[in-house]
Amino acid sequence: MLECARCREYNLLHDVLIIERQWLWGPQRVAKAIEKGEIAFLKDKQGNWTVHTKQYLKDEQGNIRQSKAFSIIEDVFTQHGTNEVIEIFGNAQIFPFPKPTAFVSKLISIGIEPNEEQIVFDFFAGSGTTAQAVLELNEEDGGNRRFVCIQMPELLDEESEAYKAGYKSVEEICRTRISRVIGKVSAIRQEQPQLEAQQLLGFQSYRLAPSNFKTWRGDVEGQDEIIEQLDLFHAAEKETSISENMLYELMLKAGLPLTTKIDRVDVDGQSVFLLADGKLLVFFDSFTPAVSEFIHARAPQRVVCLDRAFKGDDQALTNLQLELQESKIELTVL
Repeated sequence: MLECARCREYNLLHDVLIIERQWLWGPQRVAKAIEKGEIAFLKDKQGNWTVHTKQYLKDEQGNIRQSKAFSIIEDVFTQHGTNEVIEIFGNAQIFPFPKPTAFVSKLISIGIEPNEEQIVFDFFAGSGTTAQAVLELNEEDGGNRRFVCIQMPELLDEESEAYKAGYKSVEEICRTRISRVIGKVSAIRQEQPQLEAQQLLGFQSYRLAPSNFKTWRGDVEGQDEIIEQLDLFHAAEKETSISENMLYELMLKAGLPLTTKIDRVDVDGQSVFLLADGKLLVFFDSFTPAVSEFIHARAPQRVVCLDRAFKGDDQALTNLQLELQESKIELTVL
């Protein structure tokens, strides 16, 4: 049987090549590629044989081959993410090797259409690339996407550039980046005003913390321990709790999202909160005739307040319970 010089060379080299390489193509496909000049056998500097494939500019019909992308992100590089950090913070070392915004934008564009009011979650927010991608993508195509970024309060090395710049944790870097991106987008809007309504810019930041309310222990035994625990529960809230934190905790316990609109109304010198289009009314300070009048005027579905608001006046609390019950308004006293 006759064989070409290339095939003879291939046969001689086969035993050597198979030691360090694995088959990418089958033997028949290799033989055909050798005949068509699509494989080259070369020696490296150490004298070892290597196999290389060749792709010609034109196909067998003489047409120029159409190039294809190796991936959807072949035009996105790590340096792009670094450049964004430099632009925002002025120092690449504030957060080394961040994800490029263009990379995240491509992924978001695949999964969410511009007119879909979807939420993009990032459970490892880092420097806030996802937030920037959502904000800029919305600005580009008029989308209504929102984002939730979660980042552990990871402390920074005191010798790092970020720590020297005043940042104590990764979450601080993330919040700063989001704020500055929003500032940048706002500045562009002012320079290029649009006739159509644009999505509101802004974000809220929360930290995970213990409950603002005391927890009843069910494992206490003995009269003295029970009496001691009862003394602690003269007030349901902890001494260090502030109204705003208690409000957000109550929202979550009521099944309301943190994005729920909150209307703060001044009534008799204190803040009264209306949530979910006025369906829920919350106050923490004092129950006064003005507050009572406000509750009846607004007629919410539910009222939540602290026991301390009645300052030990059980009669006032009982009267309010009866009045709201008659109006089919639920009252929760903590």
